[in-house]
Amino acid sequence: MTVRRALLLAVVTGLSIGCNGPGGADKEDTGAGDEDTGGGGTGDLWRPAGSGVAYFLDGTVDNSLFHLELTRCTDPAEGEAYYGWVSKSGADPIAVGEITVSNEEVYFESDIGENALLAGYDTFEAWATDNGGTAPEGRQLWVGQVDPIVYDVIQNLVFASALTPDGQGSLRSLETALQEVRTLAQDTLDAPFSASSFTDASESIANSLEGVAEDRNDDGSATTIEGQLGVLGDGGYVELILADLTAATGQVEPGNPIKDYVNYAYDCTQEVESHARYAAINADVASVCLAEDSCRGRMEDAVTEIDSALNGFDTNEDGTIDLLTEGTLECAISWVAAMAQMSVATP
Repeated sequence: MTVRRALLLAVVTGLSIGCNGPGGADKEDTGAGDEDTGGGGTGDLWRPAGSGVAYFLDGTVDNSLFHLELTRCTDPAEGEAYYGWVSKSGADPIAVGEITVSNEEVYFESDIGENALLAGYDTFEAWATDNGGTAPEGRQLWVGQVDPIVYDVIQNLVFASALTPDGQGSLRSLETALQEVRTLAQDTLDAPFSASSFTDASESIANSLEGVAEDRNDDGSATTIEGQLGVLGDGGYVELILADLTAATGQVEPGNPIKDYVNYAYDCTQEVESHARYAAINADVASVCLAEDSCRGRMEDAVTEIDSALNGFDTNEDGTIDLLTEGTLECAISWVAAMAQMSVATP
């Protein structure tokens, strides 16, 4: 189990929405003995019951493991079983298999074999049927769907955005930009020292991080890394990401776990911003340095900050970077993926 999957399992389970549907133990006196007229039951008395949450985790590929947790459920009617499907508009649903109930609870996982969030799967439905799960038909049991605006935000952040130069989601495009900056910084450290080359590279790094074109070393030209937005400043990646997260949180009520996930992703993004800012400060100083030792020291500090922006920072110095408390970019990406949570209930 990956760190990301373990983390999301722990937190999503802890924040899951409570289930208030009728349970199998609830009885109503109909004057006809002990017939069960609550959810479940047999024959014509059967009706759906149970509620909870569903979401995707990393399985064989990113976001391919469908996870479902329900409570207050009852067993299917005699001769039937429960089967689930995930779907999206304009495509055939994907079967997730037979869903069993144990002690009025469902804890179910199924790997669908493709990245559900990237592919656009945003809906879950389950049916009580006697067809062996060959098609979503019979009596509808449970349904759930990701909020459409929240889903659009997830797509913009992680998968595809019209606002980034490379068309990637803003978080992934930010990752690419930071990697390009880091490559230039490391290549500059590895090359034989030349003051003019070193200050030019440092200027490019500082300008690319800050999203400006400034002639920092006063050589008559302003150099930068082409093809990316700035990380910081107006119109930069951080601004795009935080705006999308703000839009997502506006779609859910206080107390909804999605609001917590948005806040976590927001905090992680601000950590990326902080490390990128310190990297830019060091690169700015390096753009006007003269002594080799001083130049290299500043560039090494910039690389360290960029690494922290990409991978997180071991704050408590225990030898590992905890995704929840010390993560940065991957932390934000993980919590954004967790926003694709469906509240599942009977229709």
